[in-house]
Amino acid sequence: ISSSRVEMRDIRESASPTLIVQVGNVDLRVKFFEETKIEIDFFPNDVSETAFEGLCDFMRKCSDLLSKRVTMSVPSSRENPFLQKLPWLPEIEFLEAGI
Repeated sequence: ISSSRVEMRDIRESASPTLIVQVGNVDLRVKFFEETKIEIDFFPNDVSETAFEGLCDFMRKCSDLLSKRVTMSVPSSRENPFLQKLPWLPEIEFLEAGI
């Protein structure tokens, strides 16, 4: 993994490396823009109620594993997420400001 990390860091100068991960029936496109920040995109139409629970579980695991805030927002409003998972809280929070 460390050599892959180095390769992704180096290639970021000329390209945007993307990793595709499947959570349930939803393809997540993981983009590595910075050393300390990643972005994960998906198509909302792919998200059923069951798939949404899987995405929330994915958010919980990422937040707990990385000890970082994880948010969900729409592309046009990235600065105003509607969901967040904080590593010191057990559950995901719904943020009304993000609607």
